[in-house]
Amino acid sequence: LEVVCKVTDRREALRLLRVGEVQVAITSLREAARDLDYRAFATDRVVLIAPPGHPWASLARPLRPADLTEGEFISREEGSGTHAAVREALGPLDLGMKDLPTIMELGNSEAIRMAVAEGIGVGFVSALVAAEAGSGAVEVIEVSGFDPQRILYMARDTSRPATSAQAAFWDFAFSDEMAGVRARISDPMDA
Repeated sequence: LEVVCKVTDRREALRLLRVGEVQVAITSLREAARDLDYRAFATDRVVLIAPPGHPWASLARPLRPADLTEGEFISREEGSGTHAAVREALGPLDLGMKDLPTIMELGNSEAIRMAVAEGIGVGFVSALVAAEAGSGAVEVIEVSGFDPQRILYMARDTSRPATSAQAAFWDFAFSDEMAGVRARISDPMDA
């Protein structure tokens, strides 16, 4: 067996699944389609990160939501899952994406993490991406009353018969023995 992982935006991942170029997609987007089967796989927390030495990194308390308007943000593009999760979590705080001063827009969370580590600004990334940075590369900043999350789904196209290997992979991904892996994805800061 050969496993190939393609990293792309969530709409493209579902397009590739629908045209048969991939057999499984992991996405936070659920598009209505008759033959797509979605199953919740993990919860992806989105966190605010800042470079070490940033004033927000030395606060002894959570950041106030109003303080977000004073940041210099490196953001994901509109339509990304991270962007959507942040936008939805800002609403109850009477803030919108337009209230966050954006100095740069990048197409993936790893690029944002690297730009933040270089001291260019602050940004929102998956907690999994923040944890991958390693100790001291970036600081996770708690924001009072702000906890953006998105559900990650594993999707498959049921109009194409699965091979025995594909069916076994699907079953294994949701098995009890994989529960620990799914939990680490959902809360990598505790791993």
